[in-house]
Amino acid sequence: MNNGETETETNTGDGGNLPEVGDIISFDLKGYVLGSDEEITDILSPAIVSSMTQSPTQQQQPSHFLNVKDWTIKLGDADLPPALEMTLRFLSMDPRGGVVRSRSKYMYGLTGRRRPAGTNKEQRSTSNDDESDESSFIVPPYSTIECSVVIKTIKPAISLTLEDAILCAKSKKIIGNDSFLHGDYEKCLRLYNSAVDLLVGQNVPEIEADACAEGESNDNRQNAQFRKSRIPIVVDCLNNTAMVQYKRKEFGSVKDACSKILDKWDDRNQKALCRIVQASVELADFEGARSVLSKAIKFHPDSKDVKRIAMLYKQKKLDYKQQQKDLYEKMLGNDNVGNSSKAIVSSRWLSIDSETKQ
Repeated sequence: MNNGETETETNTGDGGNLPEVGDIISFDLKGYVLGSDEEITDILSPAIVSSMTQSPTQQQQPSHFLNVKDWTIKLGDADLPPALEMTLRFLSMDPRGGVVRSRSKYMYGLTGRRRPAGTNKEQRSTSNDDESDESSFIVPPYSTIECSVVIKTIKPAISLTLEDAILCAKSKKIIGNDSFLHGDYEKCLRLYNSAVDLLVGQNVPEIEADACAEGESNDNRQNAQFRKSRIPIVVDCLNNTAMVQYKRKEFGSVKDACSKILDKWDDRNQKALCRIVQASVELADFEGARSVLSKAIKFHPDSKDVKRIAMLYKQKKLDYKQQQKDLYEKMLGNDNVGNSSKAIVSSRWLSIDSETKQ
């Protein structure tokens, strides 16, 4: 298919049905950067051909930007970039897989995909911070990319199992983490929330994994295992949500996300406790911060992070008191605003001096 914009090469194998919107798809994916936008042709790159035959060579392989296995997504949820979403719609299960060739804007928009801060430091230090330097990009703007995709399973949404829900949620979290690293906060929040909703929305009985007796039914065991397996994913997604909201200075939302963790999933979670303290301090709720900090110290007495948060709490509280004192003195017209300690010392000497004169 060649329309001058996006090209896909598909193998339909034995003529199996193509996936439909709403289907649950598990797949492997490899992505390569070929070069500038003008290099799109109908000929597959040697790297893609070799990757499909499982024998890539160093000489044939262009820049490699993506290599994932066992991603599971619900087609139509828009978890993936448009180029990959469209590719999955036109592929059936086949061990040879298929290929999508696309302009990079259909993967990562017109700005491309930059390297996360702190990576590839040697290249970036010699680039003089040139915004157009391709060494600072994983996928440069206006480039051509190819992705080889192998679909492993296709299931209708009605057949979604508890195991499928776990796999989908894990993939959403991974894609959300990648979006966070590259500054797409809106997308990562949507993915984290979607993962939590997916796992919490599964209707399973209230039964614990270790409560299943030897003779319990297989359904009960699966339900119990699901409830146990989803906890770390939900906790991670809520903690990551709180981290994004903290960066956006949405401190009330930070407390809400962390409170969900402590109230329902893990009442001793260190990250949630610390982030509530941080958010409460930013909101000048020092009483609330002190209450949660005491729990963090009780549950994690040797944690360096908890000790750091305790020091932050003390310093922020001192700074806040100083600001309030300066504001009060300013309201009274005191010329020593910002230097209240000297004002206090001065008043003490005046008091002593007056007593001496008496």
